[in-house]
Amino acid sequence: MLEDSYKAEEIYSYGQYRGLEGIPIGVKDNIDIAERGIQGMEVSTTAGTSSLIGHNPGFEGMIWHDYMRKYGVISAGKTNMSELGLGTASKNALHGTPLNP
Repeated sequence: MLEDSYKAEEIYSYGQYRGLEGIPIGVKDNIDIAERGIQGMEVSTTAGTSSLIGHNPGFEGMIWHDYMRKYGVISAGKTNMSELGLGTASKNALHGTPLNP
């Protein structure tokens, strides 16, 4: 993320920025993003379930690649979610209950 923000700052300084250049957002844990986290490890997509721990897609989902990255958005990391997106109360045994701001 830090590399991406430096790159966005440089692009912005040259006046060649895209619509959302350098804006960090949290990506829901069911969207595949092919990048490395803070410690250099691949960012896994678990969708909040233990059966997908270690699932590193190696490619990007369409919404991330075609819409977010295209306009310069930076991933601030994965956000928690209910298991497989099936719960209404958002309780998750793997990562804990997501807290809304």
